[in-house]
Amino acid sequence: SPQRWERMRSGQPAIIYFWHRTSPRYLEPLQYEMVKPDDPSNDVAGMTKVILDARGRLLEFQAVPPQVKEKTAQTSEVDWSMLFSEAGLDIRNYRQTESNWTPPVYADSSLSWEGTHIDHAEIPVRIEAAAFQGKPVYFQIVAPWDKPLRQEETYSTAPVRAASVIFILVTLSVLVAGVFLARRNLRQGRSDTKGAFKITIFVFLISLAASLLVADHIPDLTKEVSILYKIAGYSLLYAALMGLLYLALEPYARRRWANLIISWNRLLAGDWRDPLVGRDILIGGMLGLGHTVVIYSGPLTRQWLGLTVAPNTGLDISYLQSFKHIWANFLTASMDGIFSAFAPLLLLILLVTIFRKQSLATALLWTLYFLILGLAFASGGLWIAWLWTGLIATLIVVCISRFGLLAMVSFQFFFTLSFHNPITANFSSWYFGNTIFAAVVLLGLAIYGFYTSLAGQKIFEAKFLKDVES
Repeated sequence: SPQRWERMRSGQPAIIYFWHRTSPRYLEPLQYEMVKPDDPSNDVAGMTKVILDARGRLLEFQAVPPQVKEKTAQTSEVDWSMLFSEAGLDIRNYRQTESNWTPPVYADSSLSWEGTHIDHAEIPVRIEAAAFQGKPVYFQIVAPWDKPLRQEETYSTAPVRAASVIFILVTLSVLVAGVFLARRNLRQGRSDTKGAFKITIFVFLISLAASLLVADHIPDLTKEVSILYKIAGYSLLYAALMGLLYLALEPYARRRWANLIISWNRLLAGDWRDPLVGRDILIGGMLGLGHTVVIYSGPLTRQWLGLTVAPNTGLDISYLQSFKHIWANFLTASMDGIFSAFAPLLLLILLVTIFRKQSLATALLWTLYFLILGLAFASGGLWIAWLWTGLIATLIVVCISRFGLLAMVSFQFFFTLSFHNPITANFSSWYFGNTIFAAVVLLGLAIYGFYTSLAGQKIFEAKFLKDVES
């Protein structure tokens, strides 16, 4: 029904949860610099993991039992009512039944109860629990939508898989062509090596700072050095990629479309007060905000048409973790904006080289964006979703093909902070600080862009007003 998401306004059933992990050893992430619910693996005796809903009620508990059994341990009955109480439940309202979920940790006994959700009596739930030598090692509230993740294959629809294939093929093509063109430009002495070096250093420092801010550091020299190696390696790889893409595209863009990189080159040269720099930052920012407006207008239009309205799934919850995460996301947004500008411009150059016509190449670039975004996000069959996808693709292609590199960097930066960052008009909300942060940054950039684009003219000067009227 069109109102099926309304119950989510209360925060129950939980769509956002809190997790906490403990370990007798330092928690050292294996894949990234941050500890995750499943990284490192929950496999050290004494490790615990607790998941709570937004009201602090227990949703899941895991504890890794000892590797060696205690021979003298006396097995006693577990008082499960304590864990039920932590979950806000009364064990007397739940009927014990046969357990059909195996616990994620070793256990010598398992139990299960059936009942209803604490806030929604119409929703059936199961309580799965397990114990080892008389101590609880597992407790979980299982709702109808919870999947047995340890045995289910990752599932995605055919349109989403098609979008992934197209995106991967396009990305690989851009990277391979970038390596070839960068090598060729370097051998012919046509590359802007100074500009590429500045970009590489900038991206490296930004990526390094963002990762160091959010990393879970360890007071152990060997393990901390390992984390720093991971951070430095990733930052260096990403920075080198940005420098390579710039070496590949800059000579061709300078020769074919100098207007697309002139403001970028002036910014690289340190000319922050150049009117073109301000103009492109302002225009790109407005188009980026337009991207956000188009996405948010989709659910509003669905609601107006009486269709099912899904919640916004683009919010990045990491913005809510702490102030350092806000700053890290701010730095990452400025860094990712560079890739979001370099990649499509290089792709446009490749398309023009192949098809020899800029209009055809631009149309093909729009088609690629339309297909990838449409298959990934608008594959539900509603015409309104495809219309919004076409508008978004148009905004992106107009920005990169008409206003160039700097405008596209600004586009992505404004879009990221306005869409992925939780924003509210409720002054009493605990995350209203995120709104202030985004408003100060984006409004400050917009004012800077507008003021700089005036080239020193006064807003109410006769000459300026005459130029506007003409």
